[in-house]
Amino acid sequence: MVSIFVTPKFDKVVDQVVNEGKFTRALSGAALAASLFLNTTPSSAANVKQPTPDNKSQTNQKSQFGQKDQINQLIADNVKRHIKQPRSLITANFIKRLVEQESKYNPNAESEKYPGVGTGKGLLQLHKAAWLHADKIYRIRNKENSFFDYKTWVYDPEQNLMHGIIYLGWIERELQRRDIWPTESRIYGVWNAGLDHLKNAEYDPQRLASVNPTFKDNLAKFMKSTPYKKKNLTNYKNTRHRFGK
Repeated sequence: MVSIFVTPKFDKVVDQVVNEGKFTRALSGAALAASLFLNTTPSSAANVKQPTPDNKSQTNQKSQFGQKDQINQLIADNVKRHIKQPRSLITANFIKRLVEQESKYNPNAESEKYPGVGTGKGLLQLHKAAWLHADKIYRIRNKENSFFDYKTWVYDPEQNLMHGIIYLGWIERELQRRDIWPTESRIYGVWNAGLDHLKNAEYDPQRLASVNPTFKDNLAKFMKSTPYKKKNLTNYKNTRHRFGK
């Protein structure tokens, strides 16, 4: 059973900014429906973060960073740095399982191109829209004007993980904001199929899987890797929970 947690005040401020018309409500996942676009985009090329001499070869070209233990350390570091809410489900283990499923730990991986969505790239198979969403949150939190350009940085393992983890943290908080009890399978449902699709299935991943064979296969593979008991992840009674009451 997922424990109740309280979103930190600072994250509420970030979410408020994100939800005040900066983005469309058609939030998408990293694999199928990344239809979330910013209404405003950075206008000056001078604000693009440039690779340093140490990582230039990793960002301007496809990364050669492929050591699994190094990637796992980056996962642990980024989860610690960017996931602040207590008892979050976005743990290092969750990210490791997601990276294994999405790219098999290949920083240069690319998915097939989905019509109207594009190609998922890197360790977490991020689409451009999800990247922009995460980068906007990062810049608000850190009061930065410069941004990480998707094309320049997407194959960099650390930046791919950072943006994906920030995006997943937002998904978890957005479910909470909607009074929906976060579970791993629900978070994965938004990541893979999109928030609107999960909403149409009444936030029940199993119901969504029954009408979407592709999502069914992906969900089955991901949940098979869970270290938790199945009964704790497939109990969808009382799907709505009002936090703080």
